[in-house]
Amino acid sequence: MNEIQRVLRPGGKALILVNNLFNLFLAPLLYVLLQHQLKRYTSYEPSFPCWRLKEWAEMAGLVVVESGGVNLLPKVVRYLDLFAELNGAPLIRSIRKLAVGPSIALARFLEKLPFLSSLGEQNYILVEKPS
Repeated sequence: MNEIQRVLRPGGKALILVNNLFNLFLAPLLYVLLQHQLKRYTSYEPSFPCWRLKEWAEMAGLVVVESGGVNLLPKVVRYLDLFAELNGAPLIRSIRKLAVGPSIALARFLEKLPFLSSLGEQNYILVEKPS
C-alpha cells in the first residue's frame, strides 16, 4: 500500500484485488487440504479479509472509495476444470462437462445478490490518493 501511495499522482486511483480469506467456498482451506495434489498446477496465494485491505490503505494515507467482493465461482470447480484440461482422461472430461456449466450459472446468479458480494473469491478496494 505504501508503494501504491508513493507512485500514484494526487487524485490518482488504484484498484487492488486479493484473495478473500472469508469466501463462501472456503478456498484457502481447500488449498491447504489439496496442496500436494495442486502444487503441479497452481501456487499458494495469500488471502486477506476486506477490512484488512481498508486498514492498510488508510495507514498508507489512501482514501478507500469503494470495496467489495467478486467472483462467486467455487475454486473447486476451477481446479477441476484445470485438472481436466491438463489430464484429459475421459471420465474427468465427463465430470467437467457436468460440473462446470451449472457452477458458472450458479455463480452468475449469486453475483447478482448484493449481500453475497463480500463472500466472493476475491476482495477488492478502489483507493484514491488525496489531492
